[in-house]
Amino acid sequence: MRRLVIILCIAGIGFYTLALPSNARADGSSLQIIFEDTLWGMGIGALVGAASLAFVNEPSDHMDRILQGASIGIIGGVCFGFYEVSPMFYSMKDPHTGKRIYVMGVNIQLK
Repeated sequence: MRRLVIILCIAGIGFYTLALPSNARADGSSLQIIFEDTLWGMGIGALVGAASLAFVNEPSDHMDRILQGASIGIIGGVCFGFYEVSPMFYSMKDPHTGKRIYVMGVNIQLK
């Protein structure tokens, strides 16, 4: 049962991020950006945790590595989400290529 729940969670995250259409807006709300980065971090962390099972003798005894990887990915995703929406470090879309560029903005007032 536990394996089924883990597999369904990973499949649901993958379906949400890859298959569902997303709105093509220039900038999303801060909460949406943090939420999406958290989901990506959780999915990547769960996959890394599942991949680490190949390096242990009894993989069925170490299934908690998937959950540990997902929880570390959640923390990393939240941190990156806050980094992405913070006013000092922000991202913008290049008008020519459409790719997201991460830049650092500093406002210095001159008399």
